Amino acid sequence: MKNPSGPARHFSRSRSKLFMESCMSSPSRKSIGTRRPRVTAMLVLCALALLASVRPASAQQVLEVEAERTITVDVPADGLTLFRTEGAKLLKVRHLQRELAAEADPDKSEVTIQPLKTSGVTALFLVTETLTIPVNVRIEKGRGARTIVLRTPAPPPAPAPKRKAQDPHAPAQEQVRSIKDIVIAAAGQAVDESVYEVSHAGKALPPVDSLQVFHQLTVTSARGLSGRRYVITNPTDRTIVLDERKLRTPDALAVAVEEVELPPGGATVAVVVHSSGE
Repeated sequence: MKNPSGPARHFSRSRSKLFMESCMSSPSRKSIGTRRPRVTAMLVLCALALLASVRPASAQQVLEVEAERTITVDVPADGLTLFRTEGAKLLKVRHLQRELAAEADPDKSEVTIQPLKTSGVTALFLVTETLTIPVNVRIEKGRGARTIVLRTPAPPPAPAPKRKAQDPHAPAQEQVRSIKDIVIAAAGQAVDESVYEVSHAGKALPPVDSLQVFHQLTVTSARGLSGRRYVITNPTDRTIVLDERKLRTPDALAVAVEEVELPPGGATVAVVVHSSGE
């Protein structure tokens, strides 16, 4: 739906009214002194909803998304930025709540963010139907509204032959071939769900050597193997070499990493293979 006042994020009147009522219910001076972080977060979310409801005019930027590539965007510290995905439906958003306030609308594949600090870089992960988009949000001084459209590529078909259940007494070569198959399936852009069972995790894990680790999905085969796919991002301003041994757990059968050397803002994919019962 077009709106002459601009393409930025907007909310329904009922939602804006609820946020207005929450904002107008001021806590006591005592509660402000003892619960300042909670009050601050509430006020920021109220401001985010109210500002988005008026849909101010905004500059629009269109970016083409490449698989497993981190996108870096500049956003104003004092203003709203709306992200919209095209080509793949937005499912959920992951971010650091102490650095960004976010209001997502999966039905419209949109999320509106408001920085909670005046400068610096923070990470935002947009989980879509086909891929997770890592975004480095670079906060710059200034105000205004901005719309960023992220166009995702159409997922290529990745058919794989159906296999029978794995024989526990299969030779070592067959086991190696099965591990290779699950790594290729988990690391691919699209997974043939007629062959593999796919479960979307969407979970941020503790950093590894300052690298951000995001468990995106798990692929399970009929041969009793599962491949856990991780998107690893370097949010720092220096090149980091990933030690893949730190991704290996005691029950892991194999670890595969696409790129171990990550420049600033770089991202890679890692797959850790387990027995599906573990």
